[in-house]
Amino acid sequence: MARYTKDLVLNKPDDFVHFLMNDFLKKNQFIMADWKGEPAYRTGDAMMEGYKYLKWSYTNGVFHLEAWMKGCLLYTSPSPR
Repeated sequence: MARYTKDLVLNKPDDFVHFLMNDFLKKNQFIMADWKGEPAYRTGDAMMEGYKYLKWSYTNGVFHLEAWMKGCLLYTSPSPR
């Protein structure tokens, strides 16, 4: 499973970045969950679209983001015979 990883230099106040990220996570129905022993935010459902995970940090003006999916069920129609 591959993770999307991005580092952005924002140089904004810590409390501003934390406020924006917490607002985004709440509005998109992310909850704190456990991914193989590490804490991560999770949204979605296991049956239809799979879980979407997100981790972030903000240190010394650099915003670090990791995002990945797990358990996506893809339906393919049977081929005609």
